[in-house]
This record gives sequence, structure tokens and C-alpha cells, in this order.
Amino acid sequence: PAGASGGEAHEHRVTLAVSSRHGGLSEAKAALAALRRAVEAADWSGAGRHIVLAYTVYADAMRQFDRRAFRGIIRFRIISEEEAG
Repeated sequence: PAGASGGEAHEHRVTLAVSSRHGGLSEAKAALAALRRAVEAADWSGAGRHIVLAYTVYADAMRQFDRRAFRGIIRFRIISEEEAG
């Protein structure tokens, strides 16, 4: 679809997973927090494109079936637009 600037807009959905066996739940949550900070601080703009919106849709950490490891999942939504030119 056309964006507000008149350029073509694209939606990107990114899902990342982390796993922690020795650090447990707190390590999995710390890794998710670090990923969230990295995405929010990143300069996603590329040649001829700029990011309109980038945010976390979902984040959670849960125990795995082996009852020793924890898995963290984080999902982002990023909307980019072509720069008007």
C-alpha cells in the first residue's frame, strides 16, 4: 500500500528466540530485554527507505519440556516506506 509520503510501504514481522539452560528464567528475560533495546535503538533505514514504525508485539519466556531449560520468544513489527523522491 501507499504510505503517507506517497511511497510504497512494507510491513516486516520478525520473530527471535533465545534459550537458556544454566541462567534460567532470569537469563532468558535479560536476553529478551537486550533484544528489545537493540531493535528500538537500531537505525533500520537503508538506501531509499526509512522506518515509520518499529515496536515489540509480543515477548515471553517459558520453561521447556525438559523442565531445565527456558525459551524466550520476542516478535517485532516494522513498517518501512520508500523515501519520497
